Parts: sequence; C-alpha cells; structure tokens
Amino acid sequence: MDAQDYGMAVEPEGVPVQQIFTAGFVIFGTIAVVVVALFQIYNRGVQTTSFDVAVDYVAYPEIEDANTAGMRKITQFEVVDDAAGVYRLPVDRAMQIVVDQRRELGAATTSEMPR
Repeated sequence: MDAQDYGMAVEPEGVPVQQIFTAGFVIFGTIAVVVVALFQIYNRGVQTTSFDVAVDYVAYPEIEDANTAGMRKITQFEVVDDAAGVYRLPVDRAMQIVVDQRRELGAATTSEMPR
C-alpha cells in the first residue's frame, strides 16, 4: 500500500513554513506588548505611591518634628542627668568609645570581653 491508496487521508509533504513563522512572530509580539503594558502599569503605580507618601509627609509636620528630634538625640551631646552622671552622646562616638575600651582591655576574643 502506498500513499495513493489512502487518497486524501494522507497529509501533503509541504509544510507552510511562512505561516508558522508569521504565527510565531504574532504570538511573540503579543506577549511582548502585554509584558511592556504590565510593566508600565506597575511602574505608574509605584510612582503614584511614592508621590502619595511624599505628599502625606508634607501634610503632617509632626512627622518632620519627630524625625528632627530623633536625629538630634542620636547626633548631639546632651546632659540627661548630671547628678547621676547620665549623658547622651552621638551613636558613632559611643561606638568608638566602646571599641577603644575593649582594645585597652587587650581581650583576645569576643567571648573574653566584658558585656
């Protein structure tokens, strides 16, 4: 039995390559457009959210006052209780004092250092 015996039941040998490539490019293009559109929508939402946060910050001066007070506490020297010997000093200076004190002790490992 050969292909002629089957008649129209046998698929012809020629494959429509141009149609397959066209369909592939159309599908790829559609996916690319959807991805770009989703990225733009997401990016617009992030920008809007950032803008809203900036606007809210301006609308609440208490937040700015609290941030300023907090920064002042961690960046400036201040006497908290002179009688008790309690002072406030900048965080970076306090860290340097602790490091210097531990170096003076000459401790070899962290486990030997006082806490």
